Amino acid sequence: MHLNLLAGTTPSGQPVFEPVHVLPLPDARYRIMATPALVAGCAAGDLVEVDEHGRSQVIEHGGNLAILAFVEHEAFGTDQVDALRRAFASVGGVVEAPAD
Repeated sequence: MHLNLLAGTTPSGQPVFEPVHVLPLPDARYRIMATPALVAGCAAGDLVEVDEHGRSQVIEHGGNLAILAFVEHEAFGTDQVDALRRAFASVGGVVEAPAD
C-alpha cells in the first residue's frame, strides 16, 4: 500500500506529498517499507503515525539510517549502483534503487 506523506510545501504554501510504500498496522500506525526520497526524518523499517494532513511522526525507529544520493543530469548507471550495493553490503547496508 502507498500512503501520501507530507514532504514539504511549495514557495506558495501548497503541500507537496510523496507516495510512500507502507504496511498498515493497528491504531492508525504504519511501517515504512521503503525509504522515502523527500519525507525527512524517516527510513525503511520505521513505525510512524500519520495525521489527517499527511504529517508523519516516527514512533519507533527501525534501526536504519538513510543516505540519499542524487546525480544532477543523468541517473546512476547499473555499474555505479552495483558498486554501491557491494560497498554497503560489507557493513550490512542495503541500497534501495528504483528499477527504472
